[in-house]
Amino acid sequence: MYMENKCLAETMINILPPTMGWLRQKVSENSEPELTLPQFRILANIDSGLTTVTLIAKHQGVTQPAMSQMVENLINKKLIIKKINPNDKRQSLLRLSKKGQSWLNQIIAAVKTDVAQQFSGLSKLQQKKIKEALILLNTHLGENPCDRLS
Repeated sequence: MYMENKCLAETMINILPPTMGWLRQKVSENSEPELTLPQFRILANIDSGLTTVTLIAKHQGVTQPAMSQMVENLINKKLIIKKINPNDKRQSLLRLSKKGQSWLNQIIAAVKTDVAQQFSGLSKLQQKKIKEALILLNTHLGENPCDRLS
């Protein structure tokens, strides 16, 4: 059992980084020149419920001052709206502007199209197996991605 788990772990470690690299490339291709990949990730983080600079910085593994600067840039582009937290005046809450939500939705739709095109050569059964495996992986790791898909 341990060797099977170790083999699974090795397979995961070998497959996921290049897969994520490919996805990042598709996001970049569909975002630029309007947004950088880190800016896209900030919009996506806000859309998924991370509404403070501190939470986004922690999630992305950057310092709070660096994240504050990136967020200010997106505020200046009118993609994010910043409001004072009514429950804690020392903290600001972030949300996407209509323009920010629209850009994010357009990028995600374009990336979904690219991903679907990439899988178009697979049989329906192969596609179903990949989807089930990905959902199982994320569910085991604590998140079901289908909860966020529309």
